[in-house]
Amino acid sequence: DALQMTDELLAQNSNFAEAWYQRGEAMLGDGQCFEAIADWQRTLECDPYHFPAAFSMSQGYLEIGDLPSAIACLRETLSIHPHFEYARTQIQHLEREFREQTDH
Repeated sequence: DALQMTDELLAQNSNFAEAWYQRGEAMLGDGQCFEAIADWQRTLECDPYHFPAAFSMSQGYLEIGDLPSAIACLRETLSIHPHFEYARTQIQHLEREFREQTDH
């Protein structure tokens, strides 16, 4: 239902950032990580200050195992919303995890 509703909204206005964001959330919930990431990217193209989309995109990248991209999205989240401490903590954790993976 969520996908159908967001598709209808986007058919009326393809620059509706929140509809792209919600569509991405629905896509992720449906297990379509790559499509979700693309929708969140489109959200940020429509609204460069939509920090929930940047944060969700980091989670999508984590789902597919792309730590560098997840870290980059978290940094983008912080550039939009510098007081989002959870994103800062996640960056530290993921950078440590990435170093451990590449040290082996």
